[in-house]
Amino acid sequence: MRLTLRTLLAWLEDTLPPIEVREIGRQVSESAYAQELVERIYRVTRQRRLTVPGTSGPEGTDPNIVASYVDNDLDAEQVGEYEKKCLSSDVNLAEAACVHQILSLLGQKVHVPVEAKTRMYQLVKGRESTPVARGDEVKPAVRAPVTEPIQPWVAPAPPARHWLERFGPVAGCLVLVALLSWSAYQSLTPPLALTPSSGVPQQPAAGAAPGAEGSAEPVATNLPAGNSQPVAAEAIAGTAAGDSKDATGAVKEAEPEATTGSAAASSKTADNSGKPKNEPGATPPARAVPAGSVGVVDQVDGLLLRFHAEKREWERIAEGTSLSTSDRLVCLEPFRARIVVARTPITLIGETQVVLTNKTAAETPAFELADGRALIEGSAPSGSLKIGFAGLTVTIDRPSHGSVGLERISLWHYGEPATQLSPLTIHALDGELSLALDGTKETLAGPGTLVADSGGRFQSGTKKDLPAWMTEAEPSLKDRKLGEQLLEQFSKDRPVLTDTVLATESDSPVTKKLAIFAVKALGDLSFLTPILSRAGDRSARQSTAAALRAYLSRGPLAGKQVRASLGEEFGDQTGQVVERLLIGYSPDEAARKETHQRLVELLSPRDQSLAVRELALDNLKNITGRDDQGYNPENPDEKGYNAWKSLLNKDEIKPAPKRKAAD
Repeated sequence: MRLTLRTLLAWLEDTLPPIEVREIGRQVSESAYAQELVERIYRVTRQRRLTVPGTSGPEGTDPNIVASYVDNDLDAEQVGEYEKKCLSSDVNLAEAACVHQILSLLGQKVHVPVEAKTRMYQLVKGRESTPVARGDEVKPAVRAPVTEPIQPWVAPAPPARHWLERFGPVAGCLVLVALLSWSAYQSLTPPLALTPSSGVPQQPAAGAAPGAEGSAEPVATNLPAGNSQPVAAEAIAGTAAGDSKDATGAVKEAEPEATTGSAAASSKTADNSGKPKNEPGATPPARAVPAGSVGVVDQVDGLLLRFHAEKREWERIAEGTSLSTSDRLVCLEPFRARIVVARTPITLIGETQVVLTNKTAAETPAFELADGRALIEGSAPSGSLKIGFAGLTVTIDRPSHGSVGLERISLWHYGEPATQLSPLTIHALDGELSLALDGTKETLAGPGTLVADSGGRFQSGTKKDLPAWMTEAEPSLKDRKLGEQLLEQFSKDRPVLTDTVLATESDSPVTKKLAIFAVKALGDLSFLTPILSRAGDRSARQSTAAALRAYLSRGPLAGKQVRASLGEEFGDQTGQVVERLLIGYSPDEAARKETHQRLVELLSPRDQSLAVRELALDNLKNITGRDDQGYNPENPDEKGYNAWKSLLNKDEIKPAPKRKAAD
């Protein structure tokens, strides 16, 4: 059985025989395009802004053709034309899928309540009940009703609830409040002290100073050896140095200087950096790693995703989630997430992807930074770190406390295809780091920056200027607002990728751009390439081009993935043209007239690809530094096209002295 759009719809609605169901399922599992079409059908049928296609225009369709197609009564030629229109238009695809779904449900038996059926029969009477006018003006006899009067069809009143169900929760809450109040009162009651002579509990004298004679220290040292209830010296010291009441009865906290021994150490301790933990602004202690795990999620400010290898999908994880070796984590822009790997807290900033490489929590903290930024805080314990990138491993020794920033960002430069993997940039805020890479050793003193390239070498020279994200304790107000807007697009009961793709159609251009880059971070480019041809949404097309260019800059392997995705969306020939336009042209190529002529030809209104026209105009603007000359890629006309053609004929299309790289 051939895999067509109609058989695919029947397979989705489970209206095929079992043999054909297995055959279509096998063909869908072997075809990446069919799987993408299934996801697209699910997506378009859930979109609320899609309307019914009209009878005219580029998406116009005769309703009779739709009905004939669903009933399998359409000619073979018309079937091919209609399926081609459905594959190129979300509106027509949604109509065909929804109509097929409704018709598949109508074939099932519908249950009608007996009360509704009886009421309908009583409301609608037959032809024999209509009175006939008589010429002798004799009124017909009134017949007695054969049925009882129709009672109003109302729902019965609900039964009264039991008093325990009505008042039980309120009474339970009041009892709980009373218990909490009593517990709070007992906690404010001053503890009893022990007299030096007999060890009998005794209330402290009013106004007695916590550090006066006969308080904590003498009692702790003069307890008799035969006391039936021995009390530890540390506990007595903590009790005597606790809260006491002054003459007015108000609770007064004991002075920290009066505490001694372990009581003083427990009341106010300083962390390894010398900063008290109870001071405002101090870094909270890291969460302990559970047994059997290599790490744990300590704090999530927004979205933190983990790739589920068995389900082959991304899942959202919360604080306290245990992490295992080979876990692949992604933090999206503009959020932050803090994880603990082998007792070392690591903060992921913005769009960042890491892979944990620790085998156990007792080993040296190790992870691979695939892309993004990571910050090792100064409060982390000193020791070694192993950072993987581009198939290499950098070992960082931190003999003293100091923040370390790791950055691996792929930047796109116009006309320069990525031939190497992006390097690893290491920032040191203070202190001194010992670095080792492929047998080469370097020392980095903070503040400073050192770059390790994919060739296994440290680039000579250091930079003293550090990025702002290393010193920012929290996201900016702007990032928090943008993060709140993006989080509104996500729901806990739907897959993360589904919500991310739906967010690419948001009314907010900023939220739309963040969602497009989030799809790029998740690595599923099949949801990005169709946006290059999305009509009526130029901001989405430009953001998608920027996201694909950023993905291309990751290296040759990323280039192959983009090339394959463009080929599936546009075909091999057009896909190669789109890839070339995304990369751009080198200075030598940009100076040739053949390049200018080719780009102007791609602006022709006869070209059917909106993505090609959009990217060709973008390349002309990058090369010449000019504006669009009145040309609109979505609605091309001869006027805008002739403006660029006139510049070509006059040989006025020339490279600008300075060209700005696209975002």
